[in-house]
Amino acid sequence: MSALLIALVFVGFARTLFLRSSFGTLDPALGTPQMPWHLYLHGGLLTTWFVLLLVQTTLVASHRTDLHRGLGVLGGVVAVLVVVVGVWTVIASIPRNVLAGIDETGRRINLFGNLATLIVFILCIGRALVLRRQPDSTGV
Repeated sequence: MSALLIALVFVGFARTLFLRSSFGTLDPALGTPQMPWHLYLHGGLLTTWFVLLLVQTTLVASHRTDLHRGLGVLGGVVAVLVVVVGVWTVIASIPRNVLAGIDETGRRINLFGNLATLIVFILCIGRALVLRRQPDSTGV
């Protein structure tokens, strides 16, 4: 499932991030091939998050929970960065969406949808941190 998520991320963002130069994608707000650097940072962090998810699930599946727990610290750091850069990206999207010609309803959906996603992410990470010392529930 983790590998499928990475594949979906790659396919979904190939045109606008990973293979941007190959597709000649223009930034919708600026009308140029350049994209603000914080969007590359945002994309890189979230890609790191999904790769880390794959590594972590693979470690648990191979019974290497010692390495899984050690790498969990990096996961916590990446999670905090995802939230900080995510909030920054959501706020910075407001004027960019105006420049891109997105109507007010679309801008509100973008804003509140992304903020809701960040809140759910924070709740899931918080739960994971609270339960990190608990033994696994699968008996593996």
